[in-house]
Amino acid sequence: MPNPPGKPPSTPGSASVERGKALELAVLEIERCILKQSPGMDGATFVIEPNRTVTENGVRHEIDVFVEVAMANGYKAVFIFECKNRQVAVSKNDVIVFSEKIRAVSAATGFFVAKRFGNPARAQAEQDQRITLLEVTETSHPNIQVLPHFHYQFRKDVKSAVRLIRRGAPEDAPVNPLDAQKTCQVYGKEIILGEFAQRLVTQAMESRERDWNTTFLHGSYERTAELTERFDSGQLIVDDVDIGCIEIQTAYTAIVSQPRIVSYFDVKTRGRAVTIDFPLVPAEGAIGLFLAAPHAMESASETDLPPATE
Repeated sequence: MPNPPGKPPSTPGSASVERGKALELAVLEIERCILKQSPGMDGATFVIEPNRTVTENGVRHEIDVFVEVAMANGYKAVFIFECKNRQVAVSKNDVIVFSEKIRAVSAATGFFVAKRFGNPARAQAEQDQRITLLEVTETSHPNIQVLPHFHYQFRKDVKSAVRLIRRGAPEDAPVNPLDAQKTCQVYGKEIILGEFAQRLVTQAMESRERDWNTTFLHGSYERTAELTERFDSGQLIVDDVDIGCIEIQTAYTAIVSQPRIVSYFDVKTRGRAVTIDFPLVPAEGAIGLFLAAPHAMESASETDLPPATE
């Protein structure tokens, strides 16, 4: 498959590194979850880090996952993890090198995580009681559901008209465009008008979707939403004008889809980790702000307004 524009071509070496990092991340998250759920453990009593480098007597050791747990009265225990995401079986020499890492950091236990261990590697591991071998299985394209009907939803191409009606103005009062960067007073607090309008637009869409069952949906759906928000006297002031009501009409596209599963690892006796890929969520579109008030200013119809303000 060709690489996306601007992305350097993949090489066997870089692919191997990416596979290794994927397993390291899975192990990191599994162990973090175990520590957080263990009685008495919290963020103040353990440290877990990926890719820690330790130098002893000029010899550099790279630790894939480093864990330090505070026990009691200043006692600390160190645990390290070595991760090999490859089809080739772990060798005796791999275990010997890992044993030296355990010694260098004074780890209580070292966990070697890999898909396969050769018989010489298993025999070598038995020589060091601090080593625990953990087999991991990886499913590249698992035919599973992470959670039943697990999916993501976001909105794009949002186009909204927000109509501010001056207190006492008739509903069919002429409209005039407003500057979205203006400062307004909302319940006695200053806020940028465009930001306040965006909140109401989002509120309108969320209200519209509250009872929308997307469990079995997949694809793009054209949606509309409306909202009318009324204010008591003095609650919303724009350009020294007391606003009695805001009317919102918005149209947008809702995207509903299942996320792509990037990796799925099952580390024997420890846990499973699933990495999923969510798309970049685009901005929620543009908003047109209009003031409806009974004054003699030249008015414009909503269809003749200038492009909406982002």
